[in-house]
Parts: sequence; structure tokens; C-alpha cells
Amino acid sequence: MTAKSKAASKLPPAATWKSVQVGSVNVSVRVPTEVERKQRVSESKTVSGRLGKAILTPGVKLSIKSTTPIYAADTKDPNLVVRKVGRNVSRGMFKNGVFVKVA
Repeated sequence: MTAKSKAASKLPPAATWKSVQVGSVNVSVRVPTEVERKQRVSESKTVSGRLGKAILTPGVKLSIKSTTPIYAADTKDPNLVVRKVGRNVSRGMFKNGVFVKVA
């Protein structure tokens, strides 16, 4: 028994399928039953509530070692980036994937 036939055997007998074609790709999905739809809506409401609480919590905590370089756009020159490693800050650019300081 193939994986596809195993998955198909778990479906309700009168499963309805819908197909959508985007360019040369055709995707077929099974339309959920009413019970499945209600369950997914309930799960979505639960997740939305949790997300709302998380969004209201200000700030993001990142665990970054002081030896990890942090890069940002240079506000004075759009062709450069600012690199901060610990307390050292330098301006420069990337050449062949390597940060090169400018004077």
C-alpha cells in the first residue's frame, strides 16, 4: 500500500476535492467536513487569542553573545553598513561576502 493510498483510506467516503492551478502547478486539496471546519475555526480562535497577548508584550529578547557581530544600515551613507561587535562599532561594506572596514 502506498503512502497516497494510506492517506486516502483515512478520508471520509464522500470526500470532496478542489483543484487550483497556479502557472504549471496544479494543487488538489480535500475540502474539510463541517466537523473539521468547526474544529479548525476553534483552534484558530485559540491561537489568535494567544497571538494577541504576545503582540501586546513589548520588546523582543535576543540571546546574542557579545562576540556575535550585529549589522545595521548606515544612516549617513546608504552604501555602507554598521557592524557592532561587543563595544566596538565600525562602518564598512561587504566584498565577496567579507566585511571590510572603511576609514
